[in-house]
Amino acid sequence: MQAAIVSTYGKPPSYTTIPTLPPPTPSQLQLRILATGLHNIVRSRANGTHYSSPALPAIPGIDGIGLAPDGTRYYFNAFRTGGAFASHINVERGAAVPLPDNLDTLQAAALVNPATSSWMAMKARTTNLPPDFTVLILGATSASGRLAIPLARALGAGHVIGAARSASTLASLGLDSSVVVAEGDASTTDFSSLQGREIDVVLDYVNGALPAAFLSTHKQSKALQYVHIGTLSGREMVLPGAALRAGDVTIRGSGPGAWSLAGAAGEVPGLLQALATVGEQKVRVVKLADVEGEWERRVEGGEGRVVFAP
Repeated sequence: MQAAIVSTYGKPPSYTTIPTLPPPTPSQLQLRILATGLHNIVRSRANGTHYSSPALPAIPGIDGIGLAPDGTRYYFNAFRTGGAFASHINVERGAAVPLPDNLDTLQAAALVNPATSSWMAMKARTTNLPPDFTVLILGATSASGRLAIPLARALGAGHVIGAARSASTLASLGLDSSVVVAEGDASTTDFSSLQGREIDVVLDYVNGALPAAFLSTHKQSKALQYVHIGTLSGREMVLPGAALRAGDVTIRGSGPGAWSLAGAAGEVPGLLQALATVGEQKVRVVKLADVEGEWERRVEGGEGRVVFAP
């Protein structure tokens, strides 16, 4: 069978022939891989910079779409084992979920991983969100932030607000309202347009000065749930204590560790159904045989997520 192999941390995988997989055990499915995404975490694991980086040599890739012998398409998760950058994979049956008929193979391979961030933040790291809740997405023009918009609506959001630096991009995302982040110093961002609006949950992909500015300046009477997801703008946030004393604010993080992999697996069927209702997203399809060149290629903005198709 064919596979991409990482032999040295920080070096691109090599496409090569490896021995055929053994027959699956009774608890496993053997799938012919149809598509698998080149996610940021896949690069981090292959570079040796992620806490879950495998011992080398290893086949990268943490999830994908595979075809079972009976013709059923499955989304599979291989976070614990890797091995998705190959022509075939053996996966535990509990880590494979049938793909809805109305969800495209390439779209699913590209989107499940980035969509999990907002889906799990809202499903596992918030409590008692009201009907038609209001959500503020910090970093709404990022790849995962864009997906958070329709997924929040799928989970019942009645008003979705996005914050990012590009006013024109924000205007194209179908948001109910938006905040343009100040150029240079995000701490000077003007959130005054949100005063008087009661916000139920903040999904933060950026960290740093922007969420600190919002939490320090926004006043409301109802409880606010802030969920930290990513660090696009910084690894640290300095938050004055007064920001926590002046209102009913709950701060949580979302990611593996904040929720369990088993818990995330239980949410996959609902996430797949929600993704089937999301409009088509940009995807760049690349043959797995070209993995080395694609790995080192500089990605241009707006190209869409990379999906390998063996």
